[in-house]
Amino acid sequence: MASDDATAVSTATTIKGKCDLCAKPDGYGGHNLQKCKECGLLVHELCYATVPTECKNPNFTCHACKSVGTEVEVNVPSRVGGCKTGSHREMMKQETRPMECALCSVKSGIHAMHPLSDISGSEGRQLVLPATGAGFKRKEKRLAWVHTLCAQYICTTTGYIYGLFEGGGWEGQEDEEQSHNEEDEQNQEENHAQKYEIGTEVSKEFEEGWFDGKVTEYRYDEDEGEYLYAVLYEDGDKEDYNEKELEEILISRKEPHSSIFATESFCFLTGVDKKTGVDADKNVKEVRELKCTICNSNDSHSLRLPVQCMAYDPNEFKEFKKCHRKIKGVTKPECTLAVHVGCARWATKKFAGVKGKSLRMCYFYPGQKVRAWKVFGFLILYTLNAFYSFIIAWSPGWIRR
Repeated sequence: MASDDATAVSTATTIKGKCDLCAKPDGYGGHNLQKCKECGLLVHELCYATVPTECKNPNFTCHACKSVGTEVEVNVPSRVGGCKTGSHREMMKQETRPMECALCSVKSGIHAMHPLSDISGSEGRQLVLPATGAGFKRKEKRLAWVHTLCAQYICTTTGYIYGLFEGGGWEGQEDEEQSHNEEDEQNQEENHAQKYEIGTEVSKEFEEGWFDGKVTEYRYDEDEGEYLYAVLYEDGDKEDYNEKELEEILISRKEPHSSIFATESFCFLTGVDKKTGVDADKNVKEVRELKCTICNSNDSHSLRLPVQCMAYDPNEFKEFKKCHRKIKGVTKPECTLAVHVGCARWATKKFAGVKGKSLRMCYFYPGQKVRAWKVFGFLILYTLNAFYSFIIAWSPGWIRR
């Protein structure tokens, strides 16, 4: 009986504070907030890429705190993309809670963290950062970690980072036979039947809040090459969605928690894609030639990745364009500033003189499923199953060539 009472209390208790990733309170959008018993970190389960639950876990421990005191097997030498010859493995111990992010210049503060792997697959191990500096600035070699927010944001914009399951696999990983079968099925669906009726109700969260809408039209769009549903929102805005996108915002939709897998680590996209011929290593090197407007660090000899703004660019994601409502009607000049995600989120005071003290540069919202996106010819679906990232005044995207 006492156990049942404790469970009831645990389920009903609302945790005070806001999620480290989306800065929203417990219960926002129906999402459960957990508090790390060691460091006090607050995260929504879906924001943190963990399988959602319906109750509070008093023993919840974040990845960073859980790693303290543990020994991790690493590849030697340890390199992004792995090492083909002469490698062996050794054990390294995580002595303290990691706070340094390999993707930005923020090296302090209690934030949500994930390990950074050297390569995907069963041969992948946590990456080791080499020793740097001298004297009191000396840093010994250490296990690589990233801010969860940095990795997720880069994952859904530039695509140079992607999430890994336990064992090194990723969503979208498939063998050639399965891929061909899916292509055949897709080719057989040329005559697409309308699944949802006119008047179907939807609800979607934008930067200003949640807006309800209804399907007003179903048509074939020659430019997109697919059938689209037109949705009219209560504020008068109209947006188009394909069938999969519409299903994500249906009011009656329930989150398929049973199909969600936890993300254990993140990994860099490397090598040349066989289908497109795109060289990921070359592109990442070009990205690092940009300088973060906030910290102004030279990233050419680091793992840091700045993300470039794409506001008003013709190729900007249509999901991001909705975020420019406060400056709607302005179409130029295009913004080309670059920022590290972590710097934009946690070091914005340094940027106050340029864009204003109250400007928040990096937004992340849970609760909405990202449509499948293709990165360099193959599918890399981040396992969160409920992710959108939004930004005010500018929204990052692919680097313009």
